[in-house]
Amino acid sequence: NAATEPPSNVETNSDEVVFTRTSTVGIPDENANNTLFSFYPNPAHQSVFFNSSEIGKLSIYNLAGQKVFEKSNFSSQEIDVSSFNKGIYLVLFLSDHKLVNRKLTIE
Repeated sequence: NAATEPPSNVETNSDEVVFTRTSTVGIPDENANNTLFSFYPNPAHQSVFFNSSEIGKLSIYNLAGQKVFEKSNFSSQEIDVSSFNKGIYLVLFLSDHKLVNRKLTIE
């Protein structure tokens, strides 16, 4: 019965389940993530205005991998970055199983 058998990309036995990922060919739609999450100005000096069409978790990391900012239940707001050291930061926004990452420069 086809309804009870696992999909072809799933291997099962009594001890484990192994999923294999198949690749797809295509060009990612960057505009889809731009409507979900954006910020300006970039580069920034004093503050950054973040806009999101969904509520999610915003995290900002320096290039050493240290988290310098995090806020859950985040949608849209201004964040003071004047205390951040000058440099490049990685901004991550996680919402409803979607992850958007962007580079932010502080001057």
